[in-house]
Amino acid sequence: MDSPASISPRDLFNQLGSSVPPLLFDVRRTAAFDADSRMLVTAQRGTPDNVAEWGQQIPAGLPVVVYCVYGHEVSQSVAAALRDAGMEARYLTGGITGWAELGLPLRQKAEPEPPTVPGGRA
Repeated sequence: MDSPASISPRDLFNQLGSSVPPLLFDVRRTAAFDADSRMLVTAQRGTPDNVAEWGQQIPAGLPVVVYCVYGHEVSQSVAAALRDAGMEARYLTGGITGWAELGLPLRQKAEPEPPTVPGGRA
């Protein structure tokens, strides 16, 4: 069951197809983020240590859901910081692990483009 501060994987999945889906942010710590090749389908990266910085760029009035590995302290503290800044922010219960265990859709993280040298090879 969802609390005002959380959302279940199934409820989030149902909201992703709504007329105003929440913005999703992957707030796993860098080591956990780098160790996994997957993200939730429409998620953007938001480092937990810089939430004050990237949180300012979220358009007012849009709902936000953040997730970490298991839906514990990392995503809960980021959601709380966003709520303290006046946003409608929740964390995903169970994190990306709970989402994946239910077989809900994930995507591969985009690979960075290799560097190129003008007139030469990478």
